[in-house]
Amino acid sequence: MAFKGILVSFLITILFGLGQDLIAQNQQLYTSQQFRLGERIIRISEPGQLADSVNVWGDVGSSGRY
Repeated sequence: MAFKGILVSFLITILFGLGQDLIAQNQQLYTSQQFRLGERIIRISEPGQLADSVNVWGDVGSSGRY
């Protein structure tokens, strides 16, 4: 009977610790929407999809950064 109580307490402690880590990682995912990688800036349009900016120059209608 005492073993069951110790086991339940242990499982609750483990689940609480893992839950806190997942909450922290989830908050960090949405706060870093723009970061630098090498020489260019990469913007994240939606989680899991990258939106990259490029410079367009030359014989085009509207040159500039897109």
